[in-house]
Amino acid sequence: MNKDHESPEERRERLRQEELKNPSSSVHGSNLADLVGGLNWKVTGSIIIVGLLIYFIYGIFLDKTKTPRFYSERLTVKLIRDQILRKT
Repeated sequence: MNKDHESPEERRERLRQEELKNPSSSVHGSNLADLVGGLNWKVTGSIIIVGLLIYFIYGIFLDKTKTPRFYSERLTVKLIRDQILRKT
């Protein structure tokens, strides 16, 4: 039977079979494992390293909240605040 005269059930089954042949286009077959599986280990590692670098550069240079991150910074802020309060 040709494609022009097939019933809706036969058409659905044919499309389903074609989709199973190519699982990356399937809703059930596309996930991170398929994406990484298509890349070699060097590309995957490079993507991870670039992501980490962007994260650290943002945290170091672009974070403008200026909250003390370490105990020594908090201690310094506390000592300065205490000195200011004593003067007033």
